[in-house]
Amino acid sequence: MFKVNGNQIEEFKLYLAKFIALKGISATREGVVASLKFLTTFIKEQLNGEVELLPTSTNPAIYTELRGKNSETVLLYGHYDVMEADDLGWQTPPFVLTEIAGRYYGRGCGDNKGQLLAQLLGIATYLREYDELPINLKILIEGQEEQGSRDLNKLVQKYQTSLLADIDYVLVIDGSKNVNGKNVIRLGNRGLLAFELGVKVATRDLHSGNFGNVSENAALKLIGYLNKCYDFRAKRVKIPGFYADIQPATTQELEWVKKLPLPQGQTGSNVAYYHKLMFEPTFNINGMQSGYTGAKLKTVIPYKAFIRCDCRLVWGQRPELIRSQLEQLYHEELARGELEIKFLAEIAPSKTESSSPYLMELIKTIREVTGDCLIEPIMPGTVPNYVWTDTLKVPTFTIPFANFDQNNHSVNENISRQAFWNGIEIIYHFLERKKRYYGTNI
Repeated sequence: MFKVNGNQIEEFKLYLAKFIALKGISATREGVVASLKFLTTFIKEQLNGEVELLPTSTNPAIYTELRGKNSETVLLYGHYDVMEADDLGWQTPPFVLTEIAGRYYGRGCGDNKGQLLAQLLGIATYLREYDELPINLKILIEGQEEQGSRDLNKLVQKYQTSLLADIDYVLVIDGSKNVNGKNVIRLGNRGLLAFELGVKVATRDLHSGNFGNVSENAALKLIGYLNKCYDFRAKRVKIPGFYADIQPATTQELEWVKKLPLPQGQTGSNVAYYHKLMFEPTFNINGMQSGYTGAKLKTVIPYKAFIRCDCRLVWGQRPELIRSQLEQLYHEELARGELEIKFLAEIAPSKTESSSPYLMELIKTIREVTGDCLIEPIMPGTVPNYVWTDTLKVPTFTIPFANFDQNNHSVNENISRQAFWNGIEIIYHFLERKKRYYGTNI
């Protein structure tokens, strides 16, 4: 069985160091061109693939197709863009790959350059030995993921009958392994509806003594509006139809959940814990602002206030329907100009059925490399996998290569050396299993 060996370790580390140094910051576009050039060169020289840049409103996506001996076609998805690294507390320069105690540190090591490069190195290593792939691989590498994948669905819609046609299933290599360090396969994710409620009652703050009881308070008015859409005592969303279409967890999904470990510090049933994270929607306040919040007392009546909220949505819920119902709930207030709603994000939940015939082969591949594999039916967070399951209409499996404590989006982002190697090995053995399968099924 293939394992990353001593001769390859420094070569693979050098590739990662070069990639990290190029930055590729999503919001500022610093290093985006250099990152594109790096990937283009790697794909041409190491994978013998032709690269097509797919334009977006900001950072282009990269597409390549590698033809194999058999008709099975898999799409590999990742992203090359990274978050900024201007937060304080980095123990090493964020764009200089540094190895400490078995970990590679640097912005993008975990999210997602390290995981992306592991995919490409796995394919390259296989091609060095076998010269030809057993199946067709299509690779789409996004450059806007850290901006909410703003144009990804448009890209998929544009190319679904051409470049992205005839795909059997998608592998999304992103995220973190389970908290206990085991590799996982995720079959879906929660969606998201984020919005801001805003109130403005005057042109400036007023003195609470001179104007109390005779002037409106924007903060109090906003709290009243918020009570209209959320019951804080019952902890229930009051938007009409919010819970109507939720689909319950299946028996198989609950069986998988039983095998998931409780994170340290949590008590009680692991089924109850994960049910709340995977199969129940949320209502969350991100932040609020109104009036004076400085160190000293300032007795004012706030003239404006806003609050930002997000709802994590589960399978069966439709963000566009909930958005419409929220607008209808506040129809009168909006019509009178007393309230403003801004919608900030709208991403549908995603789910691949547990009966997918491709799942068991993926489980066997990961177990072959790492010894074990957990199934997480739903990822509690939100990623745009609906573009594959709903727009492209194909099964989608998320397989994270990075360690749970990768510190993505934070200081000291990292990927463990073993996780990086295992990622390369998983892709290699995925292809080798396909070779063995088709060797006996041609």
